[in-house]
Amino acid sequence: MRRLFLLIALLLISLFAGSCSTSSDDIASRVSDYYSGLTTMNVLVDMTAEFDDYSVDFELGFQYNANGQSYIEVRKPDEIKGIRVLFRDDGIDIEYEGVSLETGLSENSSISPAGALPELLRVWIGGMASEQGKERIDGIDCLMVTHTATRNGVELQYNTWFDAENLKPVKAEIFENGYRKICCDFLIAEKFE
Repeated sequence: MRRLFLLIALLLISLFAGSCSTSSDDIASRVSDYYSGLTTMNVLVDMTAEFDDYSVDFELGFQYNANGQSYIEVRKPDEIKGIRVLFRDDGIDIEYEGVSLETGLSENSSISPAGALPELLRVWIGGMASEQGKERIDGIDCLMVTHTATRNGVELQYNTWFDAENLKPVKAEIFENGYRKICCDFLIAEKFE
């Protein structure tokens, strides 16, 4: 009788442990599958970019089109409102009348405010997930995925919280060598097709 009890207990423990790791392991692949299948996406983001000795708040619209033109449009700050950064296979163009958008944090930085949203999309599709789980952010049940990468000797970490119901982004942070450089709060996420 005791052996039967031990066998049942071991079976229950292995089933429970297996079900916990499977659901957690599936989060990153579920996110990757979803975003790799998208052809269009529009998001509006409140972004804070941390520079060496100051920070800047932006409001950026990102329109992604896998079969056409993708771009970032600056909505705030007012001094650079209307600048559009166009992303093409062979480079980046900046559109505006005589005003330029700073595209890098510093000479030593690996991520910029203008490139952060396309970079996040890239890691959501094919990045190396190092951590995943579930959290509640601002009253929303979220799936959290951390992607890590090394670029030019710089350690990058991308933390993203996705709405657990529809996988739309809720919040994201990008760290460079352990320091947070970009923080995004997604205000609008639509046309995910």
